[in-house]
Amino acid sequence: AVESVTMRGGGFQDKVTGTLGLNAALFAAVLLASRLDTPFDVFAFIFFAIQVFAFSPIVRRYIRLHYPTFYVYVLTPLLVLSACWMLTFVSDLVAWIFASGCFFTTFVGPGWLIRSQRYKNEIQGPWDIAHVRNYAT
Repeated sequence: AVESVTMRGGGFQDKVTGTLGLNAALFAAVLLASRLDTPFDVFAFIFFAIQVFAFSPIVRRYIRLHYPTFYVYVLTPLLVLSACWMLTFVSDLVAWIFASGCFFTTFVGPGWLIRSQRYKNEIQGPWDIAHVRNYAT
């Protein structure tokens, strides 16, 4: 089941990249879990890491393919807001920087790009595609 989801994209390259990323994430989780005190804490941390790094991408890809409106308007803002909320436990400043960066890349950057299109000049030169003239008419 996992291979059919990963092979749908681009073939062997996506499968290798996904497997390598998953292995690196789980290795980091095991490394961090080795510093915890109790076996219950280690189990909870590893279980959470498996949910986040292994199962979450599969579920998100399924939702994106079958329910694109829900993915764009509900799931993505929910994930951004939950990440921002979790960052408040680290630092309020870090949470504000993250929220500002998300707002900037979502709204301000594309707005600037659309607004800057009026200043675009079309220049022509020898690098352009040749235009074939029809002299028969």
